[in-house]
Amino acid sequence: MRPPVLIAVTIGLTMLCSVHASAQKPDLHAGGAQPSEIPNHETTEVLLPGYNLTGAKVTTDPICHIVSQVATDREIRMKIEGTRKIDDPDDKCSLFVTTPKGKAATWIVVDLTDEESEQQKTQERATETAKGAEFVARSGKSWKLIFAGGGKATYTVSDEVDDGMPLFKSSGGGTAKIMVSNDGTVSILETGCIRTGKVTGNTVKNGQSLGTCSPPGAWTGVVER
Repeated sequence: MRPPVLIAVTIGLTMLCSVHASAQKPDLHAGGAQPSEIPNHETTEVLLPGYNLTGAKVTTDPICHIVSQVATDREIRMKIEGTRKIDDPDDKCSLFVTTPKGKAATWIVVDLTDEESEQQKTQERATETAKGAEFVARSGKSWKLIFAGGGKATYTVSDEVDDGMPLFKSSGGGTAKIMVSNDGTVSILETGCIRTGKVTGNTVKNGQSLGTCSPPGAWTGVVER
């Protein structure tokens, strides 16, 4: 059995070696990249402070590019070019720092030009418009429902819109909202009544009625688009 003093010395040396090894890994907790934002399509001088950066190599995401880099123990001086595209989902370019002792990562923002920002907004508006048109198209032009008890109902699209959704005129004299999700789930909303089902092709075979629907119960239906 080892003497207590020897055990303590061994533990102390182990902890010291562990701390020493840990201290050799690159550490970027020194304030972040300066500047933290760079313009697109231009080359900007960037300072990345840190610790244990001797021998560091920096690589990046595609939205920025390292033109040159020089590393010392406490900092990396780089020239970075912004190469962000309008349809890139993120404005942050990751900076991956690798040394013989380990790895670390941070990021820098790449700002679009004013013209690119306007183009991006135009694309986003066009995408939202297309999604809205697709949503309306899925709702169809008319629905014919047949209920388990023998009753029938017809819904015909009108020119009226409520919260971006077209309103349908019901053969019962009221109005309804009809929504069809991407997976084909249909919801027919009337006052106090919700009818749901699953559209396969243009047919619903498993419709259900919730609330104070008239007529109530199961239903089948056909949509005309």
